[in-house]
Amino acid sequence: MLLPKPTLKDQNIALSIITGIALSLLAVGILFKLQFWPRTVFMFTMGLAIGGAAPVWALVGLRDRTDLIIYRSRLLKRLIPFMIIVLFFFLLQTRTLVDLQYRDPQDAQLRHACYTHAYPAACDSLDKFTGEGQYIERSPAARP
Repeated sequence: MLLPKPTLKDQNIALSIITGIALSLLAVGILFKLQFWPRTVFMFTMGLAIGGAAPVWALVGLRDRTDLIIYRSRLLKRLIPFMIIVLFFFLLQTRTLVDLQYRDPQDAQLRHACYTHAYPAACDSLDKFTGEGQYIERSPAARP
């Protein structure tokens, strides 16, 4: 058989569900970070907390179950590298991402101020500088 289907005895259903939720939160957190959307820190924090608990549960809670050794190793091979990548994105500053994406220093400075809402009028200045105003979401408080 090319891809054998695991039986219920070969896995821990609750741990699989928790790991899936953690990986989903981490993937959404990376997307939020790359798109400069709010709630990135929440997604990363929840994903890392749940994702950090899953390997502990797999190693400590299931250590007496010798029939789950292959399951645990495959779970950890999936989860730990992804968590390292997410930790890199979590520690990466928004300013660094903006500087990498926009090479012009003035454009990068305006976009960083607009994306982080540090300077509400920056979005209006960005409209005048780039002409891309229709693509930038503005909060009602930032409008004149």
